[in-house]
Amino acid sequence: MKKDHKNIILPDEIAQTLIAVISDALLLKDGAGRWLHINEATQKLFQLHGITWQNLDWQNKTYQEIQSARPEIGVLYKLLLAGDEAVWDAGTTVTLEEHVADASGKLHEYEIRKTPMFKQNGQRDGLLLIFRDMTQLKQAERNLRIADAAFELQEAIMITDAANRIVRVNHNFTKLTGYSAEDVIGKTPAILQSGRHDQAFYQDMWSSLATHKCWQGEIWDRRKSGETYPKWATIAAITGADKQISNYVAVFNDLSKSHAAEQDIHRLAFYDPLTSLPNRRMLYEHLNMALEESNRNLNYGAILMADVDNFKCINDTKGHAAGDLLLIQVAQRLKLCVRDTDTVARLGGDEFVIILKFLSQDEHQAALHADAVSKKILQAINKPFYIAGHQLHSTMSIGISLFTVPTATSEEILKHADAAMYQAKAAGRNTSRFFDPAMLELLENRLSLENELRQALHKNQFKLYYQIQVDHQSRVLGAEVLLRWVHPERGFISPAEFIPLAEETRLILSIGEWVLKVSCQQLKKWESNPLTQNLILAVNVSAPQFAQPNFVELVCHILEYTGAKATHLKLELTESLVLQNVSSAIEKMEQLKLLGIRFSMDDFGTGYSSLSYLKKLPINQLKIDRSFVQDIDTGANDAIIAQTIIGMGNNLGFNVIAEGVETQAQRDCLERIGCMAYQGYLYGKPVPVRDFENLLNELQQKQALESDFIRGVQHLD
Repeated sequence: MKKDHKNIILPDEIAQTLIAVISDALLLKDGAGRWLHINEATQKLFQLHGITWQNLDWQNKTYQEIQSARPEIGVLYKLLLAGDEAVWDAGTTVTLEEHVADASGKLHEYEIRKTPMFKQNGQRDGLLLIFRDMTQLKQAERNLRIADAAFELQEAIMITDAANRIVRVNHNFTKLTGYSAEDVIGKTPAILQSGRHDQAFYQDMWSSLATHKCWQGEIWDRRKSGETYPKWATIAAITGADKQISNYVAVFNDLSKSHAAEQDIHRLAFYDPLTSLPNRRMLYEHLNMALEESNRNLNYGAILMADVDNFKCINDTKGHAAGDLLLIQVAQRLKLCVRDTDTVARLGGDEFVIILKFLSQDEHQAALHADAVSKKILQAINKPFYIAGHQLHSTMSIGISLFTVPTATSEEILKHADAAMYQAKAAGRNTSRFFDPAMLELLENRLSLENELRQALHKNQFKLYYQIQVDHQSRVLGAEVLLRWVHPERGFISPAEFIPLAEETRLILSIGEWVLKVSCQQLKKWESNPLTQNLILAVNVSAPQFAQPNFVELVCHILEYTGAKATHLKLELTESLVLQNVSSAIEKMEQLKLLGIRFSMDDFGTGYSSLSYLKKLPINQLKIDRSFVQDIDTGANDAIIAQTIIGMGNNLGFNVIAEGVETQAQRDCLERIGCMAYQGYLYGKPVPVRDFENLLNELQQKQALESDFIRGVQHLD
């Protein structure tokens, strides 16, 4: 640079040439801040920011002078003037960064280099400002940072060159495949192939990449460990300025968990989670296919409906965990009894269905095959089960229905097998029965009865009847409470018909609670009557009731609610009920006995009577079953059995009562062998409470007359 006579810095020819060709915007000021030179790039910068260059009077003027004439130049204040004084003070080049919006509102990032120049005497000589628009460069840097960050996201990323050689992979690629960058760079993606896709699959992929520059879909690849796995791949072809493909970028997502979840959903939809057997939904699919195959081949098949006998009792006494383990073992044994082509499914609860296909084209032979399989199943289930260190025994009831040309739907065939299964249960369980059309009526009646039973309690169709119990002097001890169902259309329904059904459906729980509550309410009512205030009511308790974990609390609540005296309540339990879980039964009985409740062993002698357990039970009474009473006066064996029971009871301190006493001869025989309490038609049938109270009044009057008669005779003497 050189000075003129006005002390203004003027560029030489070389400087002028450089200023003209430089791509950055440039502004030269003198020491007083007057503008001396602007290049073409600066003019474009002004125009970019909405400042019209034409008629802009700037030569040898300061920023303030220019702005007073053209206020719009103020938008560039940060570039043109801000920070100048700081640069003079610094005495050296200072680089600044500023953000200025252009005329469209787009923000530009500028790098501003300001260089001060001084005279030899130290006075200000000139200030050179160079403006560089860094917007694109900064954005490119940001894009690179974003790309680097994206490259290390959760997805696995692989980049290849145009020849499909791997040039870069990210960390998640290594996590997904097991291959490090060193393992794969320079190789082709063929190193990942599992062999599960044919050549046509890859041809379609490359065709899509060539045409659409993109492909996505599911691929099965192989990890470095050798494990094959599914992944979702998105592949994009990257083209350069020449429109030629320069790279391929592939992004992978591991679908292993997704596939596992789909398989779990499929298992839940079609398989029983407890036994892993096909469930009801898949059973119907298999059965429909079996019917179609049977129709095509004119071949008989069979459906076996198998139900675990007394399973609810096992659940109630041993617990649901033991019940579940039993079902698992039952399922395993069933599968061992059939062919691989057959189907074993769990219908629900303790019901299983077996589909036997291709038995024979002859109906008789098919029936023989099905019967043989059912017998094989019965034998397998009869073997002991070992569950949690305990040995359990169980049996099954099986219903069999043959099928061939589809004259019935799958639902109807299952219904037939179900009807046959209930016939097997009615025949004593642990057996099988073939379907007979007459069974349908029985099954429909049972279903109808079950539906009506569910409504009976709410519709007040249950009634309590009372059968008197007396001692050897005909003094009234109390009564047994007996449940009766008075149906509005069917009339009286036998307890033998509805009690087993109530137990199977667990309706017995609510029914039994109602019986106990009403019985206690009756005891409370009788307390105010001298004739009834000392009576003891015997209430039967079913196995499902007694097995309830809260049975003791339930009884206590009913006593508290009704206000009845516990000492007037006697609970009748059967031997089989107690033997299901002796320790649990004793614990509950002892808790209730502390309240004053009595216990009677019902139907004694029909089960597995044993002194070893009997002496442990906190019972008060043994009840001789009617089966030993009906022929006691004529059959020696019955009399011996009854006498044994009486002797056992006396030795253990229990009183003994006989039920089913219908004749005076039976009563006299019982008294001779030591039984001093009786219940039966000889003294009275089960009757409603009003009739029972009338009976008590009649007996009282009769006894009063007899007493008067005896006193009269004694007076005559």
